[in-house]
Amino acid sequence: MNRFIENYTERARRIAFKFPRLSFVLTQVNFWIFAFIFLTVIFHFFSLAIKDLFPAVKVTNIWFSIMLSVLGGIVYGLFTGSIDLLTTHTAFGWYSTGVRVLVRASLYFAAFVVLFMIMSLFWSQYMVEYVWNGQEIQFSHEFKRHMSTSLFIYTLVLNLLLSYVKQVNNKFGPGILLPLLLGKYQNPSVEKRIFLFMDLKSSTAYAERLGHLKYSEMIRDCFLLANKILVAHNAEIYQYVGDEVVITWREDAGLFKLRCITYYFDFVRSLRTKEAYYMEKYGLVPQFKAGIHVGEVTAIEVGEIKKEIAYHGDTINTASRIQGVCNKYQSNLVVSQSLISRLDIPEHLEVRPIGSELFKGKTKTVHLFAVEEKELLGY
Repeated sequence: MNRFIENYTERARRIAFKFPRLSFVLTQVNFWIFAFIFLTVIFHFFSLAIKDLFPAVKVTNIWFSIMLSVLGGIVYGLFTGSIDLLTTHTAFGWYSTGVRVLVRASLYFAAFVVLFMIMSLFWSQYMVEYVWNGQEIQFSHEFKRHMSTSLFIYTLVLNLLLSYVKQVNNKFGPGILLPLLLGKYQNPSVEKRIFLFMDLKSSTAYAERLGHLKYSEMIRDCFLLANKILVAHNAEIYQYVGDEVVITWREDAGLFKLRCITYYFDFVRSLRTKEAYYMEKYGLVPQFKAGIHVGEVTAIEVGEIKKEIAYHGDTINTASRIQGVCNKYQSNLVVSQSLISRLDIPEHLEVRPIGSELFKGKTKTVHLFAVEEKELLGY
């Protein structure tokens, strides 16, 4: 079961990373297809119950109803997915959460009304022709009102459920909801992971120079860049701690194509491509130092009021300590021997041993290597 969950999570992340916006919309399409099919099945059995009371009434064809539900799910899912993309991944995403929630709710309601009117037209026509054999049937105002209210409540509840699913994906990343529901992280589980601790250099001087407000804006801009390149490197954000961000990979995912190393250099390159922007807005180009280590950690779901998946173990502590000695060795990227020994170093990277450290609480020294990209050395 654990292997199935891991494969599911990996596939979900891979698809979401490769096609982020398409995956975002298709998730909603699939959700609403299943939601409408579920409602259709409920109505079908309700119709069977009515038939027991009134044998002359025919029961609608379940496959026609399912087909109509699939069509409705596709239309409604595409519409709501597009609304979410518009209010999240465009300039509109900079508006306050309250404004975005209000706009989304209004557009969701408009989409529901239009979809309900269209489906009611087809459904009523089919009911007249099939169930009542072409007889003229007048639906009372009360009947229509009760049906509309029931569908509205159902759609509202499902929208809230979908919002929860999206919040889980936003917090933990795609592919984590199923493991959470199955209780994968209820009990400690051991995983082999790579951790990259990336911290802003000269942060105290920057904070004094810019002031807290400007400084916070700059950190946010940097972390947005860090997020944008996650997709290309199949990486996950584990934590934000002040002006530090912690990136993690499953061991095999991080070793593949040296993603755990190239992530850092792509981030540096992204900062330099926006040099003019940072100089104009902040009067400086931020620089980050990083430390990377690999090993076993324990993963477990922690917290009650605020839940999160936490990783515990010496691997995380060591990665943090490695990042902490970057200034000592005057290197922007320091990597442990444990990770270097697992990598096939390409020609465009320069790797050199810089020393060993006996970190506090450890009994064995950690051999360290500085890693630099030759293309960036001449900058």
